[in-house]
Amino acid sequence: MLPSLPERIASRLRVDTIAGCWLWQGSLSPAGYGRIQMGRRGPSGHSSPDYVHRIVYELLRGTIPEGLVIDHLCRVPSCCNPAHCEPVVQRINFLRGESPAAQWIRQGACKRGHPLTPENRYARPDGKGANCHVCVLIRAKHNKKKARERRKSVA
Repeated sequence: MLPSLPERIASRLRVDTIAGCWLWQGSLSPAGYGRIQMGRRGPSGHSSPDYVHRIVYELLRGTIPEGLVIDHLCRVPSCCNPAHCEPVVQRINFLRGESPAAQWIRQGACKRGHPLTPENRYARPDGKGANCHVCVLIRAKHNKKKARERRKSVA
């Protein structure tokens, strides 16, 4: 008889007794999140792995509301302890993270130290975030200078 999903998951967890993390010992995504094959077939006909922390959360805590992602409060991607996971919107998950962009936003400045005030925020036309308006102007000035130099070298 095949083991049930909870048995399969439990057999691949190692508990960190100090931090309280339930560390996944199976397959990991490139970012370090635990993955497991559930046997479901996607549009291509192949089975795609699911994130273990999401499965464990739903088994022990309930459904993750639509539109929310799981934020690892412990900052350990391979942790599956539902007490360390919180469903949040993607922006909150991003801002709680340790990426350089999240750190700059929390500090209220762009990566070059310019203040990220409402007057100094430039929303990108492609809708993929915002930049510091001062940096956008500096970059535009730099690009114009480079274009002039290229035209001179061709002539």
